[in-house]
Amino acid sequence: MYSLVRAVGLRAMMTQQIPLVVASLLLMEGVIEFVGEMHSFILELGFFFVIWFVLDLLVNKLFVRK
Repeated sequence: MYSLVRAVGLRAMMTQQIPLVVASLLLMEGVIEFVGEMHSFILELGFFFVIWFVLDLLVNKLFVRK
């Protein structure tokens, strides 16, 4: 986490990544409700990181202009 904040910067972290983390958590809750309990913290955490990665990728491809 420290490396992420240093690499991205605190302001960018608060404005870009925190909303994506919240959205990922909400989507993950929906996945758990739909699929059912996975009975594995590591599996749920892995899906959370995949969802976060995909959301970040989509936001960067759709809204960030270079």
